[in-house]
Amino acid sequence: MSASLVKRKPVRRRLISPLRPLSPPNPRWVSSSTRQRTKSPLLQLLTRHLPTLFSSRTSFREEGGNDYDLELTLVSILKACASDKALSPGQQVHALILKSGLDSNSYVNNSLINVYAKCGSMVAAKSLFDASQTIPDPISCNIMIGGYVKLGRLMDAHKLFERMPGRGCVSYTTMIMGFAQNNYGTEAVRIFKDMLAAGLIPNEVTVASLISACTQLGGGIWA
Repeated sequence: MSASLVKRKPVRRRLISPLRPLSPPNPRWVSSSTRQRTKSPLLQLLTRHLPTLFSSRTSFREEGGNDYDLELTLVSILKACASDKALSPGQQVHALILKSGLDSNSYVNNSLINVYAKCGSMVAAKSLFDASQTIPDPISCNIMIGGYVKLGRLMDAHKLFERMPGRGCVSYTTMIMGFAQNNYGTEAVRIFKDMLAAGLIPNEVTVASLISACTQLGGGIWA
């Protein structure tokens, strides 16, 4: 790790210290590799390289580059962490993002929220969600709603659903699925009716969740 990074105020040193830099990888190779494979051994390899990649950020800028490749790499790695539910590597990447100041990027931040939500760490996810915006965007809202539904926290999910902007098919379907899976068939049907009233077209997951809700309720559900 470069001397310039060492001199900075430490951020989550406990998470960063186990990482030992190797030769820096090509950012485009990293993002391509994480799309092809999301197994934990690859994540371990990539997180070992990340400190060196971050330390070369200054020289990269001096050569006329920008942060696009690094941001693309981070998003790709975080997607792999979320897919594998790999919380520890995600936390290590988060610490490096904070140290570099790239946490202001909405794509990077939403990818971080997704890692914590997929891993069931909704306290951390909500902390990032609340700190990143005054008016939540639909993508981060959908991530949070999905995380709450997964844990059976339907009241939290519905509260956010009610105040989120730009509710779409994903938002409605997630709520319908959550209510149906937790035996709240009446609420699932109500959300489905609201979805139709909003002019949205249900997808296969929506229909499957609705059928489950209808099975719970029996006759008279459209009364």
